[in-house]
Amino acid sequence: MKNNDRIGILHATLKFTDGSGLKALYLGQAGKNRLLRLNRRGDIVGDDNLEHPRKATDQTALGQAHANLPCPSRLAIITAVNRPTRLHNVAMLLFAWTTTTALGQTETTPETFAKAHKTHAKAELDYTAAIKREPDTANLYQQRGVVRFFQLKFTESLADFDKFIEMMPSREPYHWQRGLVHYYAGKYKAGRKQFESHQTVNTQDVENAVWHYLCISKIDGVKEAEKQFIKITSDRRVPLKEIHALFAGKGTERQVLDAIKAGDPGPAALARGQFYGHLYLGLYFEAQGNKKKSADYIAKATKGHEAHGYMGQVARVHHEWLQQKLKNKEVKPEK
Repeated sequence: MKNNDRIGILHATLKFTDGSGLKALYLGQAGKNRLLRLNRRGDIVGDDNLEHPRKATDQTALGQAHANLPCPSRLAIITAVNRPTRLHNVAMLLFAWTTTTALGQTETTPETFAKAHKTHAKAELDYTAAIKREPDTANLYQQRGVVRFFQLKFTESLADFDKFIEMMPSREPYHWQRGLVHYYAGKYKAGRKQFESHQTVNTQDVENAVWHYLCISKIDGVKEAEKQFIKITSDRRVPLKEIHALFAGKGTERQVLDAIKAGDPGPAALARGQFYGHLYLGLYFEAQGNKKKSADYIAKATKGHEAHGYMGQVARVHHEWLQQKLKNKEVKPEK
């Protein structure tokens, strides 16, 4: 969801003890500082495993200079396995896989989805093996929960996230990812509770307010969801101000689309705005019961989704989830 590391961009490569590696992107000095904090906590491989980063002055420059690198527009959060002293304690880049994704990619194919599932399935096996060796390492359950969610294994993902929270209860308010899994697993009351908990530590996140709305809409309908919609006043990400107004019943689809192009944004900013606009317009129309518009916008959000971090993966998951539901309806029960 929300990421405040926005100044400049750093590119680095993680290398592991077996010689393999993953490319990582960090936003600016703030991103570098965050990286160092994670390292001090033991959440990533040590500094000696990071090559000297290359710096780009802004996101547009990154798109021009490193268009073949993944995740150009937001911090690719490194949440590596604790104390990676063994091969299988592999640092997982959420969403910035070794596959390269060009900025502004416009096509997403079934082959792209299949490749993503294969990558996540391999990661799940690695984490499962690591858990067998180190069952008391909480982050292993967290990361396996992530890659299971990316494979639409909602029940298994939720079990891992619950285990992580059981082992690290202080992290519960920060765990918006668990709220998403609750939603997809049909546990809307639990999802609502999780997003309300997250609101206490992240008070100005339109996305959190929207997912809270979506959970309530499933329980009590959109009118009640609108009444209980969380007020957000200072989320400056484009076009989330307009998205908030839309869900609050005070904005329009056209205002969201116009906001994306306002101010002649560069390629990276435009791609980011389009992604968030399409994703949340899709979710809005789904809540309103307009299945066609919803499906069209969600499909648009999946194009080049690899460049948009965790929420890019959520767009893909949502698209596949809708396709599964449609397919299940088409299967006639045996008499």
